[in-house]
Parts: sequence; structure tokens; C-alpha cells
Amino acid sequence: MFHASTEHNRRLSLFVKYCGKHLCFPPFLKFIRSEIEKKLGFLKIKNRMDLPPKLDDFIKHSIDNALGLPIPESSLQLKLQSLQTSNHILQSQCLTLQSRLKEKEAAIDLARTEASENALSLKKSVEETQKLDTEFWDLREKRRKLAGECVRRTDEGEALKKLRNKAEERTKVALIRAKELEDKLKQANEELRLYKHR
Repeated sequence: MFHASTEHNRRLSLFVKYCGKHLCFPPFLKFIRSEIEKKLGFLKIKNRMDLPPKLDDFIKHSIDNALGLPIPESSLQLKLQSLQTSNHILQSQCLTLQSRLKEKEAAIDLARTEASENALSLKKSVEETQKLDTEFWDLREKRRKLAGECVRRTDEGEALKKLRNKAEERTKVALIRAKELEDKLKQANEELRLYKHR
């Protein structure tokens, strides 16, 4: 219902502006203003509500302005004070927003710095991981080669052991053969001595 009364007031204001352009003599203007104020009063009673004083004054001053009537200096002072207060509030809000903006920018800069440091740390960790991975595979390859070398050395050891056993066996056979030859030589010498003494 308040919106309906506002629309009605707008139409009245347009009507007043139209009348003010064509019928600009004081008695008629006062009559129009009186009728408008009566209508506004009726709307307030019909809506069963009282308009806020500032809104009521604003409507009256708007009517006076539309009708071309002079606005009281006190009203102008109030408007000026209201504008100054609004300007002060806006400046305060602007300063607050600027302060918050600086805080957000500082937070963003800090986050960027931390992100950059984290990126460098991550890069370093990745490089160290890659280095360790390379060293791991190198050591694994060396271990494989050493294992192969150990197997080869073991095989060689077994072969050398077999050769040593064979050499020992041949040595024993050679010693036995030498002993037999020595005994035969002694026997031959003895037979030769006996043959000479006949």
C-alpha cells in the first residue's frame, strides 16, 4: 500500500509540475498544495500509518520545489547537514574500504610470497628426489654387477679348487712313480754290482 501511495504522489507531482508551468499564480498554487496535503493526509489515515518525519518533510519540500515555492533556509541547512553527514559517512566508508583493500592486498602479496617459496621448495624436493632416484638405480646396477662378479669369482674359485685337487693328485702319482723308479734303479744297481763281483 505504501508503494501505491508513492506512485500516487509521483503522479500528483507530475500534475503539479504541469500546472506550475501553465498556471503560475499564487492562489492556485496554494490551492493545489492544500489539496495535495489533504490527499497525503488521507493516504496516511487510509494506510493506518504515520510517515517518518524526515519523509514527510521531504514530501512537503518536494511539493514546494515542484510548485516553485521558496524552500525555508532551515530546510536547506538540514539538507546541507544531511549531505555533509552522508559525505562524512561515505568518506569514512571509503577509508575503511581502502584499509580493507590494503589488508587484502597485503594478504595476497603474503600468499604469493608463500606460494613462491613453496614452489621453490617443491622444485628443490623434486630435484633431490630425482637425484636420489638416479643414485638408487646406479647403486642397484652396481650391486647387480657385483653380484655377477661374485658369482664369477665363485665359479673361478671352484675351478681353481678342482685344478688344485687335480694337481695334488698328479703330484701324488708322480711321487709314487718316482719312488717306483728309484726302487728299480737301486735294484738295477745292486744287480749290476753282483754281476761285477762274479
